[in-house]
Amino acid sequence: MQNVGRELIDHWIKVAKDRAAKQATLHYAREKKGAGHARLLWEFLNPEVDNLDASARRFRVNRSMREVEASADVLVERLSKPKRPS
Repeated sequence: MQNVGRELIDHWIKVAKDRAAKQATLHYAREKKGAGHARLLWEFLNPEVDNLDASARRFRVNRSMREVEASADVLVERLSKPKRPS
């Protein structure tokens, strides 16, 4: 699960850097429209998804769930105890 989280963050960073290189501000979804604004999240059936690169396509969501749970905390816990020096 930790690797999946890291991979998703890597894709998020790539999308943000790509948009910044195009002088666009990255937004959560479609709150702001027009030149200089780019969205992170896309609906599954949005036809524009076909034109996105592989990293950007990772951020597809159902709109209804985004509105139900606007935020979620992500807590990382160590699953094994650290080894003590001998």
